[in-house]
Amino acid sequence: MHAYSKDPLRLAALAQPSPWSIAKKALGGAGAWFAQSWLGKTVASVARERAARLAIDELKGWDDHMLRDIGLDRMHIEPAVRGQFRPQPADAAAAPPHPYH
Repeated sequence: MHAYSKDPLRLAALAQPSPWSIAKKALGGAGAWFAQSWLGKTVASVARERAARLAIDELKGWDDHMLRDIGLDRMHIEPAVRGQFRPQPADAAAAPPHPYH
């Protein structure tokens, strides 16, 4: 099953703030204190990892044509989600270097 990015329900779900940010805002000063504690940092880390896993799983569900449209190969999904890979435009590799640089 392929989930396309134009699905309004999926876009609405992705646009919602995380439960962690809602709780932190609702608690005010206590939320700020908790965010700086070791437990708060652990909870935030787990939430970031879960969000990354969800994004990776979503992209793995896309077909190769859809991935190529956004400049990714299947092997670059996880590094791209984690910020360790930035796709280069296809014409950047073909362009010769500028003679004055």
